[in-house]
Amino acid sequence: MNSHNFTAKDIHVRIRDARVKNGYSQEFVAAKIGISQNAYSRIELGLAKLSIERMLKICDILQVSVLDLLTEKKK
Repeated sequence: MNSHNFTAKDIHVRIRDARVKNGYSQEFVAAKIGISQNAYSRIELGLAKLSIERMLKICDILQVSVLDLLTEKKK
């Protein structure tokens, strides 16, 4: 049994990590999904609700699967 409780914050952190891994700026991703950089920053910080539609767009841009965001990596 794993002691880590998966939270919405984990999704936001994984989005940021995927963006950084791809070498993309917040401005780039925000422009691709049609929002301001500030609004995108709030998503990564977990300060804004993340709709399924927006999450799918972000996954497409960052070339990660939704499952990568929603499941915990096994060690």
